[in-house]
Amino acid sequence: PPRPGPVRVDVSVLGVAPGDGLRAARLSGQLAIAPTGAPRIAAALSPCGFGCFTGRAVVPRAGSWRLRVSLRSNRGPVSVTDVVPLPAPDGTALLARTVASMQRLRSARMAESLRSAPDEPPVETASVFNAPGSTRFDVAGGPSRVLIGAMGWARDSPTDRWRRESGQAPLRWPGQVFTGQFRDPVGVRLLALGGGRAVIGFARPEGPVWFRLTVDTRTGRLRVLQMRGAGHIMDQIYTAYDSAPRVAPPD
Repeated sequence: PPRPGPVRVDVSVLGVAPGDGLRAARLSGQLAIAPTGAPRIAAALSPCGFGCFTGRAVVPRAGSWRLRVSLRSNRGPVSVTDVVPLPAPDGTALLARTVASMQRLRSARMAESLRSAPDEPPVETASVFNAPGSTRFDVAGGPSRVLIGAMGWARDSPTDRWRRESGQAPLRWPGQVFTGQFRDPVGVRLLALGGGRAVIGFARPEGPVWFRLTVDTRTGRLRVLQMRGAGHIMDQIYTAYDSAPRVAPPD
């Protein structure tokens, strides 16, 4: 995790297509509230693979930094800006509290948006979970699936008839879901805190994959999960904790 002093910078660009010709990547930064003459961050980044750039920079001092990554491509300029505290406080304890809180749930709703590239239309899925292993997934305008223990039902569209599926591996919710998603986190940091919410960021080295969680600080429960990886741009919103409807076999 970045701290004042020399740091390594790694950037992954999502939704890259052959022929995009990514080049001239740079990192720049200044304090979010920058007085005249305040130190800045500047570094050129070198290619390290398809959609990957890396480099070295120096963070002059601690504080909230407005960081910007910019590059050029054959489709036009690309840039992203975010404000992060450097050094960011450790978020391991809050992440552990969040996982423990989610493990105690009896039910929940989840709305998911998934796309493989930023400019593609998302696949929208509405899900209902009941502990310890009942789940219903409904893709907007597409297939649906119900899992209750080892029993399963599926249909290909909202107008199709349900069909029975056998030999299903039970989905153990919430335990299997949250321990699986958040296994082996790297660089767990608290990125923002206030208004009853906290934002936790971390990575998993395979992929790599980046997570950004918005957590209710009063209950420790997850509100929003954002996951970014190559060909995988996912946002999940959780609601109806312990008040979601019962998952039942379809008619």
